[in-house]
Amino acid sequence: MSYCKYHPLNAARFYCNHCESHLCKTCIDEGRDATKHRCLCCGSEVTSVGVTADVLPFWRRIDVAFKYPLATEVLVMIGLISLMTTLAAYLSLPLMVALNLIGAAVIIKYCFNCLSATAKGKMTPPDFSESYEGSILLVFKLALIITGLSVIAISAYIYLNPAFGSLLGFLLIAVFPAIIILYAITENLLDAINPLQIIGLISRIGLPYCLILGIILIMMTSVGILSDLIIYQQNALTLVFQSAVANYYFVVTFHIMGYMIFQYQHELGYTADLEDSNATQIRPEAEKISARVHVMIKEGRWQEANSTLKESILRFKDNSHLNADYFRFTLSQLPAHRSDPAKQAEAQLCFENYFSFLVRNHHTRTLYIDYQKVILALPNYQPEAARLRFELAKACSNNGNAKQAVKLLYGLHKSDPSFLHLIPAYELLANELDELPNMEKQAHQCRALVQALKARNPEPETDQEETLQKQTEGYSSGAVNQNNEDENGSENGELAPIEYKP
Repeated sequence: MSYCKYHPLNAARFYCNHCESHLCKTCIDEGRDATKHRCLCCGSEVTSVGVTADVLPFWRRIDVAFKYPLATEVLVMIGLISLMTTLAAYLSLPLMVALNLIGAAVIIKYCFNCLSATAKGKMTPPDFSESYEGSILLVFKLALIITGLSVIAISAYIYLNPAFGSLLGFLLIAVFPAIIILYAITENLLDAINPLQIIGLISRIGLPYCLILGIILIMMTSVGILSDLIIYQQNALTLVFQSAVANYYFVVTFHIMGYMIFQYQHELGYTADLEDSNATQIRPEAEKISARVHVMIKEGRWQEANSTLKESILRFKDNSHLNADYFRFTLSQLPAHRSDPAKQAEAQLCFENYFSFLVRNHHTRTLYIDYQKVILALPNYQPEAARLRFELAKACSNNGNAKQAVKLLYGLHKSDPSFLHLIPAYELLANELDELPNMEKQAHQCRALVQALKARNPEPETDQEETLQKQTEGYSSGAVNQNNEDENGSENGELAPIEYKP
């Protein structure tokens, strides 16, 4: 089994001949119509290699396999065929033969359709309307195989040795499922009965083939036991029941054999896909860009990844995956650009845009976690936008980080005197100062400043932005030394400086 080059835990479903790489469904571009899959790394068309890792072993689906024929349409078909073949026993010989032949043709053809559909990954019964074309010919081919195998076993029993004939008969019964599987794969009678092909199939599947053979023998034996029990009370109703049970087991058996092909498709040289697979579904463009960027990063094409992310953010500014990808990528590149002021400025712009995106979408928990990641890389980082500083301070406060909240809010009225939420921001600042040691005086002065701002609040009909501008005039001349201000700090409207010790 092969695994994806970029996602080693995912089974490979495609192969790129140009890159010589196995790829999972995430690492391909399915195009606009999902008909041509291309490699996200080089753009070359890829080939499908099927899927095996997502497939449960058939022995873990035995309960599901026995529920497979319980669809209403299948049960109706089984009931009608069983009723028809039972009634045929009470008719003249020509009608009996004709009805039994038709019933056998329909049920065998439908069972082969079940096997074929399951082998292709479709885990629901196929449409019953597909069970007509070629059904009589299929019955004759199957009858020819059974007759030929029977003649071989009987001839060996009579003309060679009874023990050898019995052993040969058992072996022919044992390889019969392999013959059915080969015929379903190749649709060629000669290939199906080729001894080398049969041995090759059984050896590739291995011990699980014996398991499916045992399941089939158990079902056949149960039908035989049921027949022995019914023979003492033989009537039309019991015969219908016996025929329905046999047909039900027939469908289950072919479904299990189809699933065996699906499970061992790689070993058998067969290609299929899961019915519910997303490999052929057309993904949004932003999702494909994100997947392409991940491939570029893992290939070491960092400049290309960076430019792709910058362009995609302009197109999909509210896409959570692309925003998160750009943030993580920029953060990971910071250690390599510590001496590059242009890269540092670009990184800070990326962080501010990303945090603004989180605020717009109310991702408060993510906001705090990612802000802490930035602080670890850039200890002196602080957004320029007052609104963003306020939102980050609230996130820090909600997570018990009073020091970072104070650092974000302190001096907010100087950086943006017209900020509309200045009063609640400084109320939060006062509360956070209460949580820090030796900051009682600063907290007291902060509350005095809040009261001064509230006292100067104009009438409601006055423009709020102009009002806040007037409120903060005179509070942005710079910090006042703690030794030169009054006890309350409300007359000159400034806060005492705060020292941040590492």
